[in-house]
Amino acid sequence: MEHLWKAKSFEHETVFTSDNIEVECTFQGHLFYSKLKPLCIALDLVFRKYAPTRTRVATSSLRRAIWIFFDFVQGFNLRQPKPLQVKALSDISAEVYNCFQDYLKLNEEPISNAAILKSALNNAALLSEVIPDLLLPYVDKATTLKPRAPLNDDADEALEAAFKKHIDSLYGKIQFRLEVEAALPYTFEEVHSLIVPNLSRSNIFQWVQFCRNGKKFPSDKSLKERLAASPDLELKKISEMENWRQEFYETYAERGEEHRFANPKNPFSNVNLIGFTPDPARVHKTLLGVGYPFEFDLDTIGKKYGTVGINSVSYCVDLVQLLMLRWRQPPRSPKTKPLPTWDDFLTMYYPSMEDMACLVQFIMLQTNWNKETVLALDPDNCEHALTGAMDEQYVVMQSEKNRSQGIGKPYYAPKEIIATSTRSDKYSAWSLFSLANALSTPLTPYDFDYINHGKTTADFNKAFLCIRYFGDWVKKGGRHTSVSNDKAFLQGIKQFLKTHEIYENGERLTGAKDLTPKLRPTWVKRRKQAGDTSHGLLAMFLGHNCPTTTDIHYDNSPYAQAERYARLESELEAILGLLYTGKFDGIVGTPIQEPVNLPFKVFHIPGMERPLWACTNQKNPTWHGAKSRVRPGEKCYVVSKCVFCSRAYMFEDSLPYLMERRIHVVEIMDDQPPSASDYSSELEIEIALIDDILDNWEDDRAIKEAARYQRRNTPLLPRDLNFLQVILEEEDRE
Repeated sequence: MEHLWKAKSFEHETVFTSDNIEVECTFQGHLFYSKLKPLCIALDLVFRKYAPTRTRVATSSLRRAIWIFFDFVQGFNLRQPKPLQVKALSDISAEVYNCFQDYLKLNEEPISNAAILKSALNNAALLSEVIPDLLLPYVDKATTLKPRAPLNDDADEALEAAFKKHIDSLYGKIQFRLEVEAALPYTFEEVHSLIVPNLSRSNIFQWVQFCRNGKKFPSDKSLKERLAASPDLELKKISEMENWRQEFYETYAERGEEHRFANPKNPFSNVNLIGFTPDPARVHKTLLGVGYPFEFDLDTIGKKYGTVGINSVSYCVDLVQLLMLRWRQPPRSPKTKPLPTWDDFLTMYYPSMEDMACLVQFIMLQTNWNKETVLALDPDNCEHALTGAMDEQYVVMQSEKNRSQGIGKPYYAPKEIIATSTRSDKYSAWSLFSLANALSTPLTPYDFDYINHGKTTADFNKAFLCIRYFGDWVKKGGRHTSVSNDKAFLQGIKQFLKTHEIYENGERLTGAKDLTPKLRPTWVKRRKQAGDTSHGLLAMFLGHNCPTTTDIHYDNSPYAQAERYARLESELEAILGLLYTGKFDGIVGTPIQEPVNLPFKVFHIPGMERPLWACTNQKNPTWHGAKSRVRPGEKCYVVSKCVFCSRAYMFEDSLPYLMERRIHVVEIMDDQPPSASDYSSELEIEIALIDDILDNWEDDRAIKEAARYQRRNTPLLPRDLNFLQVILEEEDRE
């Protein structure tokens, strides 16, 4: 279906984005741009380094930001003496960048352009030594952004009820397939006999009288064919005579009164299509038997089985055309039950876009994953190694995400995301994914008719396949697709919300923009209402490296803000009560901070016989970046950074854990793509530090004993030490 996409001709150079879409460097057409200017050369390189690791949308945003920056620099240089003009990247100081932000506000351009350009400059500095590492100022956030809000309780309940109702219908679809498998297919002769009127003596005589009243005779060919096919033996015998025409009309003239009609009609003009009520299971078995629609050529479907051309039985040369003709006949009276549309009929067997969008959204609500993570589920590798460790009925599902996984992390080094589920609940995430796999099974053997330009088959998850609308098959994208296709997902959600009415605060939800962004905050609200999950665990479940991300983006809804205000009000009332009664114990104001002497803290993993290692001062960590991860005055539990910290204290029992950690770090580095080498420096430093501890340990016997202990008792540590951070934090809190 190459006619759906035509190559474009570009005036300027192009780059390919991470989703394999060609983007033109239109900023090269700016009046300020010149290949002789160092600033233009540098920003061109920044754009080329940025694009391969970002999507088309992000790349286009940077392209727009560079264009606006050229506008700014062009005017800025006109107002400045030559020594202060911006001619290279190194000339972009904090003052210049603040002027750029003022320029954006003055010209009513989005302030996000400054943030995008700053991010691209920092990213390019990491990937290329020729780009300087600029110290740019903080970019003001757009004031129009609103915190994500969960669905209110009524909408939440209505949505879950709608999900379950639709999922029940999908389980019914699996049951219907069993009926199809056991059904008997139709034959052309059987259907034709049910549709075409009987060639009885009465019908033939009425037809001839109808023609004679119109002052014409029926054609000899049609008459003889109908006489020969008539079940009436006398008429059949007449068709075999040499003078059959004379014999027939003599018989016709001598016919009885029961065959003389006051208002004769042509009984063969309108075949009895409405009288034929097809059995859906038999029809699907028939279509599967002949290979419709996926084993037919797409052009053949458009020409032979399209909406034009099949208008009477006489045009139908095969069984598929005959069945499609029946589906196009509207009921003749309100009492007649209409057949479902051809699209609805096909989705009785095949999954629709609505079905798959419903499954994806319900899995998102069950697991707190975003859409990208759900669509990255691998049908052959979706269960984590820990599945069944505690109970065979529980499943640990694993997936990954590339985008928004953390500051400074590459898009092409995916982060593992896990969630727990159960096999016993038919609405659990694991059951829903298994259902999606089962529904997609009839579609998996077939190649896509059309794949969006810039995409490959690997971009479409075959666990979420669905059939497209019949009218769009030939000209708008083929017979089936996956909800990994954004258009299919958006159309599916729109159809789901059209089928199931869901209101929030009196307004009906109509599209993905009304629903998808609210699913994860709704999950957070549910867990907080249950009261069984701490803030640290919430951050871990959501896949956030820092709990602040959870607090700002997923716990900053009006619901959460109201909860905080209520807690604050309660605490303030308690303090005021103590002040009024003179029972307040303490000094109002900021007391002088006394030196804190913390006890020696030994970390111990539950279930392990040997302690991990110790910390001499949890409130004063020295590893790089501790100030941004550990709030002042709070204890540090970031055990993944202990090797880098001078407060860590290693003893003999720590040696097996260090050896296993070294194995994990080597495996993590081996799993990274070659292009991710720029991000492995921290891992290499960690290996060097562990090697330094092991090589300089004075007791060789202890090293050998630790190696034996590690081999016998592996696994001692999880690959992601952040899991231990949450466990140790919860243990201290209890």
